[in-house]
Amino acid sequence: MIYSYLPGHYLFLSRLKSKPEKLSWAILYVIPLLFISGHINGSYSIEIVILFILALLSFFSIYDLGYIENDVKTVLTEKEPTLRIDSATFDYYTSNYWKHNLIKILFSVVLILAIDSLSGLWEIELNLLAFICAVIATRFVFFFHNKIRSRYNVLTFSLLSSLKYTSILILFCPYEQFPYYLTLSLLMFPLIRTIEHATKKKYKFIKIRNLVFSADYFRVRYYLLFSLIFLVVAFLVDTFDYLYFFVFLYYLMYRVVTLIFVKKTNFVDELRKNRSSR
Repeated sequence: MIYSYLPGHYLFLSRLKSKPEKLSWAILYVIPLLFISGHINGSYSIEIVILFILALLSFFSIYDLGYIENDVKTVLTEKEPTLRIDSATFDYYTSNYWKHNLIKILFSVVLILAIDSLSGLWEIELNLLAFICAVIATRFVFFFHNKIRSRYNVLTFSLLSSLKYTSILILFCPYEQFPYYLTLSLLMFPLIRTIEHATKKKYKFIKIRNLVFSADYFRVRYYLLFSLIFLVVAFLVDTFDYLYFFVFLYYLMYRVVTLIFVKKTNFVDELRKNRSSR
């Protein structure tokens, strides 16, 4: 299984198994970050796309290690573990655990060196040191996330989700624009994802569960609210552009389509049940 060492392989093996899950990941993560990265640089050139892909691979080469650690180490300490891989795959990753750690780290380092070389060749300014720090921080946070089993996991989950969305933008973003783009990256997904994660029964956050109630409807309300807020802000404040509005509108459209699809699927399933019961 040589391909198991490739960056992001374990993400697709254990978390994004189906085509809808892969498509959703691309829509919610890859496309928005690529769009914002291009917006920061004022260009969607092939050079920017290549650097973005290399950064994505470098990040997930390290992020994979957190998933692997969770699935082959942490599960052994849990009373009711979530098993995401079969026994044969579990045995393979257990016996090659440290080998995967070493090779995936090397992959990430090589990709970072490639980013440094290409950005210099193409004369594109990047915050490579900030990106490296974010990647390292992600691994440490994932380590603690896998060790802790309490309400504090909501905090570590929030940090992981935030780092996932901010790390690549940090690479492309000038320091003076950090507050603007980091706020956007946190609001557009990590915040709502953290709220949803906190609704899990094991955390016993009853008020948050009551607030969310239905995840599909909550997502639509969340993105609708922020779309309206940032539309008004962009209209009233000359120095505030429409990027926030368009990003949240994009997410809103996806959530509305998803909600319609879910409602239609539930309706068809209910109709089939009624017919079969006659």
